[in-house]
Parts: sequence; C-alpha cells; structure tokens
Amino acid sequence: MLDDEVLEAINRAKRIPVPVVPESHFFMDLGLDSLGFVAFLLQLEQRYTITFNIIEIEQCVLVERLIELIHLKVKECS
Repeated sequence: MLDDEVLEAINRAKRIPVPVVPESHFFMDLGLDSLGFVAFLLQLEQRYTITFNIIEIEQCVLVERLIELIHLKVKECS
C-alpha cells in the first residue's frame, strides 16, 4: 500500500509522461529538476511524518531507492 501511494505521488510529480519503474531516475527519466525534487521530498516528509537528511537525499535519485528509504523511515517512526 505504501508503495502504491509513493508511486502515485511520483506520477503526479514527474514532468515527462513515461511509465515509472523501479529503475527510473528522478532527473534523467522523470524530468524533475533539483527544486522540484526537493519540493516532492518535502511533501513525502509531511505525508509520512519523516525527515530525510542531505546524504539520504543524495542517495535516492532512483525510484526504488526512495521507496526503500521511505519504508525504513516509516518503520523507525512507528
């Protein structure tokens, strides 16, 4: 369910009309720029009451990595 919610949010945020797959790169494949990416992450932080640090942000430019990170963060908070 979490995966579906995140994928839905990604589909709303992406700038290029392409399918989102786990290997999708937020910048190269989905057309987000750095400001759009940070705004998207802020929305996810608010939605799931989590916080990303700068190192985590730098490491989650792929959809699959971001979803894994959100799972970890949500688990830590519960």
